[in-house]
Amino acid sequence: MKYLLKSGTLYEEREDKALFKIKSKLWSTDKLIVLPDDTPILKVLICTLDPSEDKHVNVRLRKYIMLDSGGTLIAEGHPDYAEGQNPDMVGWPICRMPHVDHASVQIDGKTFLLTMHNSQNYSLKDQNGKTVLQILHRGLIGGWLLETDFPFQAQILSGLFIFCRFIEQENEFLIV
Repeated sequence: MKYLLKSGTLYEEREDKALFKIKSKLWSTDKLIVLPDDTPILKVLICTLDPSEDKHVNVRLRKYIMLDSGGTLIAEGHPDYAEGQNPDMVGWPICRMPHVDHASVQIDGKTFLLTMHNSQNYSLKDQNGKTVLQILHRGLIGGWLLETDFPFQAQILSGLFIFCRFIEQENEFLIV
């Protein structure tokens, strides 16, 4: 199945009918996935597991959460550092944050690996290493192509796209 995500709205690739929209607030990282009539379906957010002052920069203490409108956990992701970037092993870089390139994601009791290959290419692999979702930026024409053979619900795909954007945000330049 192929989907197109353009301007925060998810469509089936060959259809003009919107399936879901992603809404956000300017002052928050929290996102809402809503139906075309703005009925909330999912909430996607970042939680800090240990908000103490000295640990707030450690990405492994963050959790990406996807909740349905009733507050039931649908999926969670645990980001981690790229190979060779673990600050416990190589120390904290002086001029930047360690690079984050993947997250372990649990959906319906299944574990997946969400990987950022670059800022325009993401993949989700199952426990056997099989790619079950590709998320690719479409270049100059804009938007994102989401391609999967796995039976994900479309709103879950929107949430996984937000998880990708959260990983990308972990790598943004920190201004002090």
